[in-house]
Amino acid sequence: MDPKLSKKPLIIASNNDSSVIAMNKLAKSVGIKRGTPIFKCRDLIQQHRLEVRS
Repeated sequence: MDPKLSKKPLIIASNNDSSVIAMNKLAKSVGIKRGTPIFKCRDLIQQHRLEVRS
């Protein structure tokens, strides 16, 4: 657990980093949805400085 991430939009990618499997409320408010392929989220990830973990 990383306390620095508690106030940042965070998404969790699948094992092969192909899709979003979980996110916090901040990432959800940006428009990220569970199951979305990561390549479709790239612009939102960069624009809103989302943290991506897998």
